[in-house]
Amino acid sequence: MKLRVLGPVEARVNDQRLTLGGPRRLAVLAALVIDAGRPVPMETLIERVWGDTPPDGARDRLYVHLSRLRSVLIKGDRPPSLERLVSGYQLTIATDACDLGEFRSLAGRARTASDPVDRADLLERALALWRGAALGGLPGQWAAGLRIGLEQERLAVLVQWAQALLRLGRAGETIPRLRAEAGQFPLVEPLAVALIGALAEAGDPAGALGHFEVVRRTLAEELGADPGPELRGLHRAILRGAAVDPVGVRRAGPAQLPRDVSAFTGRADELALLDGGGTMLAISGVGGVGKTALAIRWAHRAAAGFPDGQLYVDLRGCDPEPVQPADVLTGFLRALGVPQADIPLDPAQRAAAYRTETTGLRLLIVLDNAATAEQVRPLLPGASSCTVVVTSRDRLAGLVALQGARRVDLDRLPPAEAVQLLRRLVGGRVDAEPAAAAALAERCARLPLALRVAAELAVSRPAVPLGDLVDDLPPGADLDAHPAASPAGTDPAGAGLARAAPRRDRLIHPAIPDRHWMHDLWRAYAARWPQPRTAQMTGARP
Repeated sequence: MKLRVLGPVEARVNDQRLTLGGPRRLAVLAALVIDAGRPVPMETLIERVWGDTPPDGARDRLYVHLSRLRSVLIKGDRPPSLERLVSGYQLTIATDACDLGEFRSLAGRARTASDPVDRADLLERALALWRGAALGGLPGQWAAGLRIGLEQERLAVLVQWAQALLRLGRAGETIPRLRAEAGQFPLVEPLAVALIGALAEAGDPAGALGHFEVVRRTLAEELGADPGPELRGLHRAILRGAAVDPVGVRRAGPAQLPRDVSAFTGRADELALLDGGGTMLAISGVGGVGKTALAIRWAHRAAAGFPDGQLYVDLRGCDPEPVQPADVLTGFLRALGVPQADIPLDPAQRAAAYRTETTGLRLLIVLDNAATAEQVRPLLPGASSCTVVVTSRDRLAGLVALQGARRVDLDRLPPAEAVQLLRRLVGGRVDAEPAAAAALAERCARLPLALRVAAELAVSRPAVPLGDLVDDLPPGADLDAHPAASPAGTDPAGAGLARAAPRRDRLIHPAIPDRHWMHDLWRAYAARWPQPRTAQMTGARP
């Protein structure tokens, strides 16, 4: 069984195409393939298939599509698994049985390959998986936005492939393909840099200078912008007759990443998802679940792949007054070498200047603690050569739908990893009291931030058994409709609607049917609130 989305969506067994159904059913399959290995909530599936205006009975229609897909996908060897979980539907399939998973795996392996020949081969194999526009034939805003994001991934790999061959002295092999791609995507400066570098390396400086002029005119006419610093530097080097780095002219860039988190534990699956690539990665989850720690850990691991530097900002999305994008742009432009006097006063012009300066650069940009997609959008570079990592309590659906961001939903640590984090922070007392350590992890809701606070308390009280610390912590890791009704000022029957808003804000999360676990601050707030009269009259458990 082979599932393919890098072109028309299809499933094949022994190279025979299976009959799956119409565009909506193909959209359901694509919506599951994109998040293979992770549960996709029903609401998300409906949004991806029908957009903002789902038809009446959309849930029932979705059940039919899922049932029909399950009956088709069982054919052949190693069929994918389509399961219904509490949190949604999950498609599980081997990496090499899905062209998107295989593409990202090959690209990830290429980034760490030490042999340049192996690197070029891996990138060539990754590009060979594409059969046309991704999600070909699928309608809707979600497919269109994701198609753009996947195309950016392909172009980034294409540029890396060209750079690998140029490093091997095989510039001539890249020129026909780069010419064709540059003609289709004339505004993508990394392609222009690769082509101009290849022409210069192949002994055709006149052709290199001629293509620079084509790009310069196109940027001016289409965007009202000048070529970026990398392209300008390459142009100057060719004019001077200087030796040209075949992959462009580099300069020392910013290195703004915070220090890596100590005693980082677990998250192997999430790190692998981030390693899988993408020009925009959105890490979402409840407060304290470790979004920033994951982003910083991965950013330090991946930094070598971004020779032009790393930008970082804490957007303080949970503060009463989050950071304004215009202020962030000022800091980023200064870090990129733009004098203060040259930074536009108008926020829109400032964002345009930022896109101009980042074009052609290979930057890693970490936007931490974002409040909303709207806060993030002005901070997105225009170039696919840059990678953006966003963390937020918000699900950032707008970035996923419109900008093709690849979302990584971060959940609580598994029990074993939560205990392991305590062990690394507290030491041997965890092994001496395994039951108490496990209970302490659960009382902390297996949230890394809460676990670190509890560990600090344990270290500061070395004579106190862990079991006593567990007794000191407030009980109540999850809740049902009755306590949910209390702070909402409603009865249990209306608590479902009351829980919707805090779920959107990542303050409570579904655990098992009809029960939710909540963030510590929300739990403390709810505990202080008086019970509604309905609960008092019925004797309902608070």
